[in-house]
Amino acid sequence: SDIGSSVGSSSLGVVDDNDQDGKDDILDDVDMEEAIPLTDDKPITNVLYSWGKGIQSLHDDNKDRSIPIDEGNDGDNNAKVSSRLESKSILSIATGQNHSVCATAQGTTYVVGTNIHGCVDPNLAEGTSIYRPQLFESLSNVRVVQVSCGYDHTAALSSNGSVWTWGSNAHGQLGHRININGNDSSRDASFEGPTRCRPTGMALGKGRRASSVACGTYYTLVLTTHMSLLACGKALIAGHREPSEFGVPKQLPTLVGLPLVGMAAGDGHAVVITAHGTAFVWGENRHSCCGRQFPTELTVPLAMKLPSCQSSSGGGCGDVLNIPDE
Repeated sequence: SDIGSSVGSSSLGVVDDNDQDGKDDILDDVDMEEAIPLTDDKPITNVLYSWGKGIQSLHDDNKDRSIPIDEGNDGDNNAKVSSRLESKSILSIATGQNHSVCATAQGTTYVVGTNIHGCVDPNLAEGTSIYRPQLFESLSNVRVVQVSCGYDHTAALSSNGSVWTWGSNAHGQLGHRININGNDSSRDASFEGPTRCRPTGMALGKGRRASSVACGTYYTLVLTTHMSLLACGKALIAGHREPSEFGVPKQLPTLVGLPLVGMAAGDGHAVVITAHGTAFVWGENRHSCCGRQFPTELTVPLAMKLPSCQSSSGGGCGDVLNIPDE
């Protein structure tokens, strides 16, 4: 499963089958040998299952669905998707509180859900509900290999290691540098960036490429090919920013130099995993979701205490819980 996906009120599953929907490859400024391998020589397709709240799920209508009790159930609660996605080979799926996104093995991106601040498609009116997965044409020339959903923003990782984000940038969660007229010092604590932003590449810095991306509520995490973490968005997760650096992805001092191999973004807290199996957690600590009883907020990543004989190889974040992979 994708540990970088946000948790919403819908769930999605993919099962391999035997076919492939052909389409010419589209690569965005990347040589074939540099592209992330997407499929092997064996043709594949997937059977897609979607259940939960209908509006933001991929099951092609606005009905709430539950997973079927038995395989022979063909009633209204059947979670198998019968839509334009059923002939696609699904590469990555992400669900959020308001919308869902998926990337196919052909590099195309499909979106569905309620268009809060442009998180589904900035070209659509605010609050528009899309019940059927539709092609996200704004990224038609970008081969997408992984997607992630926040509360009101979306991120997509391309095959050449760039990250495209769209939706709300009110907290700087899109990683777009914001220029305003006058002195940057005029930005105060109440300053908010624009919403309904169109897809734009994140400012990762010279020579940096992303290996995965994870969105939480009002923040985004990027794991680079050099095993470092970049964060942008709300200060509790991404750290304090000077007015001139609003929205700029930066490393967290506590994690600099650590070989990071995994990450997950929850609603208000996040976790990263090192190559040595140590988990670092920070953010909102409601219901001890950061692995300790107090304080209520962890403003810097702290190592999670596990039994001495165990280490972490992965993990996932929900709203108020963590799931370590021993």
